[in-house]
Amino acid sequence: MEHTLQSQKGQPISLILLDIDFFKPYNDNYGHLAGDLYLQRIAKAIEEAITACHQHKPYLAARYGGEEFAIILPGLELKEALDVADTIRRNVLAKNISHWGSQIGSCITLSGGVASKIIKDDLSPKDLILSADWGLFQAKNTGRKRVVS
Repeated sequence: MEHTLQSQKGQPISLILLDIDFFKPYNDNYGHLAGDLYLQRIAKAIEEAITACHQHKPYLAARYGGEEFAIILPGLELKEALDVADTIRRNVLAKNISHWGSQIGSCITLSGGVASKIIKDDLSPKDLILSADWGLFQAKNTGRKRVVS
């Protein structure tokens, strides 16, 4: 990521952190195999949303911890990154995957944090991660099933 930052000074870069709401109860109720299959479905929903919103531009989407995903979007400003994150959230919700262990509904939902910065010499990847993580924390503390920047 640091190489990307150096080669794109003056351009925006955005980071989306997504977390599956109440994933542990999902695994406990449906089993780890079902949880792994669901993670694959989330990855597909991420790919579909990015393709729809961010065609032909570079990005990196990866699993980030147990039930979190990180998406790095070079060249996207905050509003565009929020649109991508919300499209992902809505795509997952539309799949209507049953989740009886959820405390906020009967199907799988996502919470997300989004951050965007202009790349300059004093920007570190940690700055972007902390900003997106703060948004994710806010999303979870304000009811989940939402995206916050």
